[in-house]
Amino acid sequence: MHNKTGDNLENAHVIYLQPSNLANVDASIYEWVNNHLNISVTTHEGFKKAPVIWASAERAFQIKNQKELHDSDGALVYPLVTVGRTGFVKDRTRKGVVYAPIPENPDYRGGAFKISRELNQNKTANFSNLDAWKTSSPRQINFVLPKQRKKRVYNTITVPIPVYIDVSYEIQLRSYYQQQMNEMVTPFITNMGGLNYFPLRRNGHFYEAFVQNDFSTDNNVFSMGEEERTFQTKIEIKVLAYLIGEDSNEAQPYDVVRENPAEIRITREKPMVGEKPESTFVTEKYRGLGQNPDGLKS
Repeated sequence: MHNKTGDNLENAHVIYLQPSNLANVDASIYEWVNNHLNISVTTHEGFKKAPVIWASAERAFQIKNQKELHDSDGALVYPLVTVGRTGFVKDRTRKGVVYAPIPENPDYRGGAFKISRELNQNKTANFSNLDAWKTSSPRQINFVLPKQRKKRVYNTITVPIPVYIDVSYEIQLRSYYQQQMNEMVTPFITNMGGLNYFPLRRNGHFYEAFVQNDFSTDNNVFSMGEEERTFQTKIEIKVLAYLIGEDSNEAQPYDVVRENPAEIRITREKPMVGEKPESTFVTEKYRGLGQNPDGLKS
């Protein structure tokens, strides 16, 4: 999503703001595992990257679109890393940076939380130029701008209030050999150093992720059955994320640009006897200097 601020397209400033929803949080944790950790293992074909798949995809879709992950019988080929969301909690005690419930603006556009504020240079310059022409003399070659520009126009961008949630993810590592499992699980232990915390960034949003202490294993190496021996490790990660808006069900705009009033005027429909309207005064002043007054009104 984007908004354009400015008086014309040539001087427009484009602000790109992607929504923060559950899909964005899911993609951030998947990209961290797939791109940042970039887990590779030793196989009979050499040292190669372990495939990372999202666990919620339908099995029929995976078989048709990721044929290299399945054998002739349709079973998954190891080593493999799966990532999936197991649930989330909305805890009132963890509200992030927005602790107080900020009400929405009572208009049709809404918006409650201010994320950006910048000076609208074009409109602010128009007010300053008009004030300079009013206070300067027609005999001056150049008019002098006031030292302090009191009439300033700002563009303020607001979005709905962020709602913080704790999202739980489960990462499962599967392999046929102990050496492959050791190579896959080690980055989850050592990548963050002595901490269990790492940041997630995607589409301009920032989330905080925490790796849980317990790395549970589910191996069948001690089984005397005839099933194939496999190694499996489960890693739980909790992400402190925030959601903005109601996603596709949002009735109001996701981000709203507002301009503050720079000057309050009380105008009359008819001028008093012997009084010239302000527009006539400005027009005569420009004509006395031989300049075109068009487009110089505030």
